[in-house]
Amino acid sequence: MITSVTGTTNNIAYVNVVYEEVVLREPNIRQVEIKMESRSHSLGPQLTKSSLITAIPHNHRQIICARLDIYDNWKKFIGHIKAKDGINPRYSDLQVCIFDQVKERRHGSPTDSILSDWKTLRPTIGDFVDILKFSELESTAEYIHSKVLQLGPIKNPAEDDEGQAGSLTVSPDSISPAVTSFAVGGRVSQYRSLLDYETEESLKLYMSSQPEPIPFYSYPEVELFTDGFNQATLDYGGRFLGKGGYGEVYLGKIRIPQSDDLLVAVKRFNESSIEYLKQFRTELEVIFMNCHHPNLLTIKGICTEKSFCVIYEYMEKGTLDQNLMSPAQHNGALSSTQRINIAIDVARGISWLHTGNKDAIVHRDIKPANILLDQGMRAKVGDYGLVRVQTYKDNSHTDTTVDVRGSKFYMPPEANIGVVSPKWDVYSFGVVLLELLFAKGPTHLDEDGYCEKMIEYVSDEECEKDPLTLLDPLCDWNQQIAQQLLELVKRCALRRKDRLSICGSEHSVLETLLRIQAQMN
Repeated sequence: MITSVTGTTNNIAYVNVVYEEVVLREPNIRQVEIKMESRSHSLGPQLTKSSLITAIPHNHRQIICARLDIYDNWKKFIGHIKAKDGINPRYSDLQVCIFDQVKERRHGSPTDSILSDWKTLRPTIGDFVDILKFSELESTAEYIHSKVLQLGPIKNPAEDDEGQAGSLTVSPDSISPAVTSFAVGGRVSQYRSLLDYETEESLKLYMSSQPEPIPFYSYPEVELFTDGFNQATLDYGGRFLGKGGYGEVYLGKIRIPQSDDLLVAVKRFNESSIEYLKQFRTELEVIFMNCHHPNLLTIKGICTEKSFCVIYEYMEKGTLDQNLMSPAQHNGALSSTQRINIAIDVARGISWLHTGNKDAIVHRDIKPANILLDQGMRAKVGDYGLVRVQTYKDNSHTDTTVDVRGSKFYMPPEANIGVVSPKWDVYSFGVVLLELLFAKGPTHLDEDGYCEKMIEYVSDEECEKDPLTLLDPLCDWNQQIAQQLLELVKRCALRRKDRLSICGSEHSVLETLLRIQAQMN
């Protein structure tokens, strides 16, 4: 990965990031590769370098496409594919743009589309490997060489004549891509990085240059401070904190000499599908966006060996969801003052994502389970796996996507047609505000047994029941304050064009909450 500083505003450096190839080298990190390899032995005749690319088995082709689609690595080799004359490039800039649009389709793969077109020239697997090597996509070239052709790894210049690894003191230029080692407790980690060498080193350089450097941890180190990813809960002496759609979270204890242990939360990504690669990439983008704010969860480190892990600060009081839905098992029922403070904290965090950087960042997954509370009950927004970066901050602008992901009952209506804008987070925040009021989930079951979004139920002018009767009985809500908050919820649920912005005007969500807070004091 190559980074370049493009400018500064308010002492924040903005970094352009060009991602290099993601390397998937550990045989146990991808179930799909394991399944594919177990089946490859029963496939047809042995392939050779002179075999056509059309002979690559479907399962292998899927993995090759996944490797080259991630971070748009296909753009590195497409320019080296020659036309029929063998001299001029086969693809024009316009055709590259067309391939780029393929990824917006559901399950679309630019690499697969390129291979389907290129096959008309009858290229061989050897041709493909040579182009990948020339394009510095060595790990995918090696995958084809060792897994598809079953010829073993491509010989590494850093190895001697007997094929044994040379000294670990060789220069970086002679180190095979994706091979890194870390000293852990006096021993060297035996695991390879899942990133190629250039990406790893560039990422380390950038992270170490931050005002508060973000460290890389080896897999043995992460295992050590999570007690081997102990899956027992904290009540039973384990480290397991919770599980989401894309990973599990564990409590980590990092030993600090002559000080108390540093407590962290370690998110280990679920490796059962290639979706986790997108998640990890997005988490890295947040690092490069300099997302430092008191109401945003701080990233304390990453691990790229064997499993992708992101290490966050540990929030002692758990999630907002836990505190609202199971108060007796956590910190007791939250007071109305605490709930207003939490709402303001969350609004400030979202406000910084939308306006505090060069580009607007849409979180797309604001919900109580992603809002965490520290020892002082200050709220921080976490889980950046679905963020969408926009190159403008005007709330009237939108992006579109076919990659519609998020939590169903927190997603605005326009999400169904792939419209993404900062107003998405405003709608989700309205649902969170309702849960602060009612301490109930985001859905409502009517008398006919029909399940609908709670935010739509209370926003309905013909609502069969006064919403104030749904207030959490364990909370000391003032009826007038609660009514003002309900009105704010309704304005968060309006059509996108009429919906409030999170900040920036006296009628914004944040400013309205601050006025309500002043009335309570």
